[in-house]
Amino acid sequence: PTWDAFAYIIRQLFLVKTVMLSKSIKSLGAGADVLLNDLSFNPDIRVVDMTAEQFIEVAEIFDEWPHRPSTLLLTDIDSFE
Repeated sequence: PTWDAFAYIIRQLFLVKTVMLSKSIKSLGAGADVLLNDLSFNPDIRVVDMTAEQFIEVAEIFDEWPHRPSTLLLTDIDSFE
């Protein structure tokens, strides 16, 4: 996956780290729950319990998803102060 995609999914999923991936994947974008169909592991796992390999797999699938959000980076850090 691209670094941008990986950083985006980490940032988004860790906002809801105690929620199951099967529920929290919706935070990646509208319709992102379709990505669950391509996972090789059971998505009924809390985000905080996911392995690095599982995050990479989610990022790879997300990176290839044609409907992923076009903007993945935080461009204006000052707006969060």
